[in-house]
Amino acid sequence: MVSVSTTQLTSSKFAPLRDITLERIVMQTILCRIVCWCSVVGLISAVHAAEITPIASLGLGVSGNGAIVVGAAEGVGGDAGYILVSRWTSVGGVQTLGRGSAYDISQDGTTLVGERQVGDASRPFRWTAEQGFTDLGILSGGNGFANAIDVSSNGDVVVGLASQATGFRGFRWTPQSGMTALGDLPGGFDYSQANSISADGQITVGVSTGSSGDRAVRWIGANTTPLDMGLPPGLTGFTEAKGVSGNGEVIVGVWGDGIFTNEAFRWTLLGGYELLDDLPGGLLDSVATQTNFDGSVIVGTGNPGDAVPDEAFYWTESTGMRSLREVLLDAGADLSAWRTLDTPTSLSDDGRVIVGTGTLIDGTVAGFRVCISVPEPTGLALLLVGSILAFSKYRPGNLAQRENCRRQSRFVDSVQLSPLL
Repeated sequence: MVSVSTTQLTSSKFAPLRDITLERIVMQTILCRIVCWCSVVGLISAVHAAEITPIASLGLGVSGNGAIVVGAAEGVGGDAGYILVSRWTSVGGVQTLGRGSAYDISQDGTTLVGERQVGDASRPFRWTAEQGFTDLGILSGGNGFANAIDVSSNGDVVVGLASQATGFRGFRWTPQSGMTALGDLPGGFDYSQANSISADGQITVGVSTGSSGDRAVRWIGANTTPLDMGLPPGLTGFTEAKGVSGNGEVIVGVWGDGIFTNEAFRWTLLGGYELLDDLPGGLLDSVATQTNFDGSVIVGTGNPGDAVPDEAFYWTESTGMRSLREVLLDAGADLSAWRTLDTPTSLSDDGRVIVGTGTLIDGTVAGFRVCISVPEPTGLALLLVGSILAFSKYRPGNLAQRENCRRQSRFVDSVQLSPLL
């Protein structure tokens, strides 16, 4: 790195650099004050814009950029009565790949995982455009039941649940090692389940039954020994890890007393458990289902009150738990076609795109894709900032340009448009 002192900046040799540096400082100060002033008087809206798209299939997983939604669709014609693996984009709509259900998609959008019916057995699969469906096999002594639940960023590590001779075990699959059973906690039933995996494939989370009951657990890398995450301090009952952030640092799930109470949690290695409460007026019956890449956004289901079905929630550190419906309405989304937004199942890396299942006004169960955009300045605020920049030699090159929801949903690269096999 080249170091330039204050004395050097005053010399004629560095005069151009001095002028640019000083102007940059001045411009950053002016821009900062304009943005702050615009925020105060409302020229930059604090309310996000949002839109919701119904999908004619269950929305179960979404790619890292939010452009591809995977799940399950009802078969028609020769496939009537069957469930079909589905993949949705805004360009191609719902495309079906064959009988079965897709539970998730890799961060890069190339690999789907899920389960297919093979005779009387349920078998886990991995799908790519190049290879089509790959059967991931079964555990030794199992009855043939297994399903793939989540996949790493590049599609090379798959986790899920499979039967074996003495019970059910979570599994970890790679092209090199095949399917490996994940261990369970000692003293309980022979049971573990892998629910989610980090982007790099190194942190797998789920649940196992030990001598003290069901506990949220972690598995690190290829190590099959589970790490017991215990219980929130001072509480009894059970815990289950439902999702892990892409960076592997935040785990979400549910704590319950085993009787009536269930409460969503957020867990980190340094901070331990943080209980997230429930929707206002609720019966303390919330479950966190997944989180985004850095753990800053959490989605799940909560209960808004007596005799009201559970509904989707949206959580951030600054807002706490809010009804996803209310978040969307506040942002101007049109929800007239929807009776309920029931279960959010996945979200994009930045937390702006959320997919799940809901119920339309006519009672039809459908998938949804929600896109929440970042706050944007009004025309007057843009005019004020633009006017100053127009008369300045300095053009800040690091002003981030956020794509809007429609542009993001239309981003489908060559891999995503590969022929369906």
